[in-house]
Amino acid sequence: TSKTKFEVLPMRVAESGATVADVIDIWESWDIGYTSRIRFEDPNPDAMSRWLKRDQVLPTSPAVVALEAAGSVLYPLRAALRQYGLLTVQEAMELRERRQTAG
Repeated sequence: TSKTKFEVLPMRVAESGATVADVIDIWESWDIGYTSRIRFEDPNPDAMSRWLKRDQVLPTSPAVVALEAAGSVLYPLRAALRQYGLLTVQEAMELRERRQTAG
């Protein structure tokens, strides 16, 4: 995919101070595979490293954190963020459970 094309999708995280690892754990709970392969770009242009480490705290809105990974990893994540991104973690889990029992 082209590095110049991107889409900004929101994700609601209950607590400020969430780390990269916390967000990856949430995505894994949504059954998104290979989330550990996603790299999070530090939006701070003065950062020592271009990429955030797993234990680093993610910036809050209005900051935008770019992600980098193979399309096969990002496409399912994009679909999940469209469904669950604005929900709390608990609301997303409840919605997933309702859909699984209905299907």
